[in-house]
Amino acid sequence: MGLQESTSTMCSSLVCVLKKDGRIRLAVDCRYVNSFTVVDAFPIPYIEDVIQKVGSKHFISFFDCRQGY
Repeated sequence: MGLQESTSTMCSSLVCVLKKDGRIRLAVDCRYVNSFTVVDAFPIPYIEDVIQKVGSKHFISFFDCRQGY
């Protein structure tokens, strides 16, 4: 398939970066695309917090597990 030219407004250009050892690394500058990324409003909680909340309980229901993330 190879490389294809893009006409998308959300494309990022390919950049050649010189490594310390003299070789070339291909990189993509995604700062423009990242500026449109929406942050997750409900991130997954830390497993330590979840275990601490339910660790001392005798019964855990399906509903408890469903609302855990």
